[in-house]
Amino acid sequence: MSVFLFTDNPATLAGKNTLCLHVPPALADKRAVLLWYAEALCFPSYFGENWDAFSECVRDLAWLAPSNIVIAHGDLPMAGHPSDQDIYLDVLADAVLDWKGDAARNFKVTFPTKVMRALDNRMIIVGRHMSTRDLIVRSFPDGVPDEDYPALIWVLDDAQMSQRSIATALAASGVNDDTAALNDILGVLADREAYEAAGRAIIEKMKPYGYDEWLVEGDTPLSQVHLIRALKQMHTLLRDGGEKRGAQLIARILKLHHGSDEFWSAVTSLELWGGAGSLFDQAFVKNSEDSLRLQFNRVLLELGGLIEREGRSTHFVRSAKMVLRQWVAK
Repeated sequence: MSVFLFTDNPATLAGKNTLCLHVPPALADKRAVLLWYAEALCFPSYFGENWDAFSECVRDLAWLAPSNIVIAHGDLPMAGHPSDQDIYLDVLADAVLDWKGDAARNFKVTFPTKVMRALDNRMIIVGRHMSTRDLIVRSFPDGVPDEDYPALIWVLDDAQMSQRSIATALAASGVNDDTAALNDILGVLADREAYEAAGRAIIEKMKPYGYDEWLVEGDTPLSQVHLIRALKQMHTLLRDGGEKRGAQLIARILKLHHGSDEFWSAVTSLELWGGAGSLFDQAFVKNSEDSLRLQFNRVLLELGGLIEREGRSTHFVRSAKMVLRQWVAK
């Protein structure tokens, strides 16, 4: 199921207090798309003109007044660049899910009905289906061998995916069409124990390609997945910058049960967001390059936005965000 809306008249969605932006179909490449969005949505000066920065900005938009936003397409942009087009659609789908239920802003993305079949045929699947497809493709770049196919089904079932979700992910990965996959799934589950050993071996094969991260994503709300990714990025920056104390602090937080009260208490603690000696305090990067300082500030700013979106913000987090926004804009 797509998170996008299909309509030939997006103006019907543009009610009171709605910013309706029409994406020019002539946007031919990544640079053209990013520059158009930067102007249309008034991205901050620190916007990095890459897909990661684009994802960060469309999931923040704190610089815009509270309003509903409709991104209306007349066609699929970047027709000559399918890989960039896939990333673009991924980011927009992610943003729609992230803004879902937000009290201050409704974020919708529309496409004309003429492209509905094209999107369906390309299996534009979000959330776990998409990450499952990516994991399978990375683990089996030459396709899933017939002898590994039943064990792969066991792996997906072992991860508590529904039969329909497994079939959809297998179809998205090009392994089998979903109807045939459903029949195969029933066959494997009828004799599940027979495939356990082979399934465990498949798990070991998949681990270098992100199995553990995929497993976390499947059990974690999408908004928290972004938060965990931000924490992991912070840990990498601190570790690579030689900031041992900060890296250890983030490592401790990542070991907590995601979403628990203890986790949220640590994520919003004064050790991160307080004054002197906290990670927010710039003294901790005094021996690091300016590039590390800027990268860390951007990730910390993103983390603050994610915390706020989860309704867990504190006075210290909000104050730090205001300062961080000024720092990254310099």
